[in-house]
Amino acid sequence: MRMTRTMLGIAVSPRRCVLAEVTAGRAGAVVLRRSWEVKIESRDGALDWAALGSQIRHTLREQRFSVSRCIVGLDAAWVVAKPKTLGPTPPAALAGVMRLAIEREFASGSEGYIFDYVPPPDTKGESIALLLAGSRAVVEGVAAMTQAAGLTMLGVTCSSLVLAAAAGADGGDQAVLHLSEDGAELAVRAVNGWPALCRLTGPAKGSIAPSIEDARRVLALLPARAQAGPRQLLLCDELGLDSSAQAQLAGRLGLPLKLCRLPEDLGLVKGEALAAVPVAQAAALAAEAISGRALRVDFTHSRLAPAKPLGRRRKILMACGGAAVLVAGAIWFAADWWCCTRAADDLTLQIAQLKPAVSSARVMADNVNFARGWYDHRPSVLECLRLVTNAFPERAQAWATNISIREEKAEKKAVKLSGKCESEAVGLQILDNLMACPRFTSVTGAVSSRRVAANTPEWSFEIGFEYVPER
Repeated sequence: MRMTRTMLGIAVSPRRCVLAEVTAGRAGAVVLRRSWEVKIESRDGALDWAALGSQIRHTLREQRFSVSRCIVGLDAAWVVAKPKTLGPTPPAALAGVMRLAIEREFASGSEGYIFDYVPPPDTKGESIALLLAGSRAVVEGVAAMTQAAGLTMLGVTCSSLVLAAAAGADGGDQAVLHLSEDGAELAVRAVNGWPALCRLTGPAKGSIAPSIEDARRVLALLPARAQAGPRQLLLCDELGLDSSAQAQLAGRLGLPLKLCRLPEDLGLVKGEALAAVPVAQAAALAAEAISGRALRVDFTHSRLAPAKPLGRRRKILMACGGAAVLVAGAIWFAADWWCCTRAADDLTLQIAQLKPAVSSARVMADNVNFARGWYDHRPSVLECLRLVTNAFPERAQAWATNISIREEKAEKKAVKLSGKCESEAVGLQILDNLMACPRFTSVTGAVSSRRVAANTPEWSFEIGFEYVPER
């Protein structure tokens, strides 16, 4: 949404329209300059939106509102909220998941509603997306109202959602309760989404007991992911409850109470031309719009709205673009074909020039292959004897007395080696060297001694292993 310096917030409820003009001042200050209310008179339960717009237009002129752009917020009585607990969901697939939820929740008919949803702050884990259904008749009536009032409407959202987001800007798990003469509205905000948003039974005969009982039921029926519940109750009180009523409210809900100072806690500076009206929602709407941020929910620019059909001009532009791409592709293909043909001609010429050298190389290769046969067909046992010889230490007295090589399998040969040595250490060194050779496997053996003349020991060894010829 484009940022503007002056914005009008209109909070519409079944009983009144509250107007709040907000202006961006110096040093980043946002000033709530004016506020007013317009009573709504319905005939046979139906609202005359055009007449209401004309009445707003007269009020704006009479109260010297200098604004042409507005944001409209609907009362929760005209909005149906359905929290949806989701698993890890890619952001691109979130709209499809919400459309499936609409088909399930509104199977009896969804023609009378316009849908949008509040995406969860994080879609990598379990989260809660809040599906909102606004009355189509009300949204269309609001559009007619703003047109009759001579205002440019930038969007239609839910008043209680915007107020709860602005009042609870510090984040965390909070229940935001708004009390005014029009009734009570509750929004529950969690770190993983919005588990609840609804209108409560309004205060009756100066008592807020009905509202408290409704709030208790809502908090008890939170989705499973939000069972921990809010940790704080943020009260936006425009009824003027006394301390005993506030204590009763906090005690019945079992939550610590924090009062929202209006309009300071909304980030607004109070102006001088303010009427004594419940201005919190309208001021929050205008402040949200003047910040330039996109609305969390906008029934006139819904994330779930079907794609608009292409206009004639756009179709012509797309056809021209497609034709340009085809022409460019044809030119590229022709240039590539010409380059490939030229490269092929160059390679043919090089082959012709190299033909004598290739013939000489072929003759040399045939001669080498013929002579190779004289050396490649030597018995594999010679290689085995060479490796066994290398296993004997160079500077020690050791010799083989017998060696047998027997072919057990095509890829292995059984070898038995016996001999004599000057000491036990030499015999063990021969055994270790045979084990270290990668061509010998399953190496086993022993070194023994016997007494000869003059009590001199004579050492001998017997070793067996398998020889794997090189392929």
